Amino acid sequence: MIEYLTGDATRPRATPKTKIIAHVCNDAGGWGRGFVTALSRRYIGAEEAYREWHRGVRGAASSYESKTTGKFALGESQLVYVEGSMMVRGLVTAGGVHICNMVAQEGFGPSTEPRIRYPALALCLRHLDDWATELDAEVHMPRIGCGLGGGRWERVMALVERLVSAPVFVYDLPA
Repeated sequence: MIEYLTGDATRPRATPKTKIIAHVCNDAGGWGRGFVTALSRRYIGAEEAYREWHRGVRGAASSYESKTTGKFALGESQLVYVEGSMMVRGLVTAGGVHICNMVAQEGFGPSTEPRIRYPALALCLRHLDDWATELDAEVHMPRIGCGLGGGRWERVMALVERLVSAPVFVYDLPA
């Protein structure tokens, strides 16, 4: 079930539950427009971890604790702890805020066709659901894939409802 809220998805409502802020990233390593600009202002670790993942930086060379579902590519996801939680030997402890970088957009910049890739998004949503279950977490997000990705919310919403069993909160900015 999805609950719609007015507000900023980078500032999830206060509850005692662990929170995962989910969003869509591109497969070209670009980060600088759309929701990610607000995300970077609040949680610089999400951007740095994404860029390190794109460059193939792992282990001790990485500045932020994260885990991924595979090498950087469409359909892969990354979970980054950013606030009030810890990672111990690759396992995230409960509590705090995590960012889920979901690679489900092909390229970036102007395009005559939508850049969102729904099959890749479906894979990423499965990863998100696994992590949310593992952490007993809520999921917070904007209308993922529908801004710069050009997706249709009706299609994205149907995927979220089908593939994510955790409570989902979708944020729309105030008018």
